[in-house]
Amino acid sequence: MPVGIEDHLFPAKFNLALDKENDMSNFAGNWTGGGVVATVSENRNLLTIKLPNRPVATGFEVDLYVPTINAVFPDDAAFTGLLVGGNKILWSNGTTWTRHSA
Repeated sequence: MPVGIEDHLFPAKFNLALDKENDMSNFAGNWTGGGVVATVSENRNLLTIKLPNRPVATGFEVDLYVPTINAVFPDDAAFTGLLVGGNKILWSNGTTWTRHSA
């Protein structure tokens, strides 16, 4: 390859290795949205989402390079969630969850 072609094909900002920011476990924890606390747990890259008085929702990673999940809420629909700044989940239905301090 000509000198510098690697920089064109694989720019430094495109990191092929998963970094800690994109780890699925970053979704785990307690989240508050609409006055309700949701508990998200992670096991082997699958998420379980528990909300009061609702069936358990499940989710999985959508994108290896952007902290994004797809979650299926059995009593509603499937939604995509984007983790922003490690403390907010922006959902495709327009709702926002904020990490809940214990």
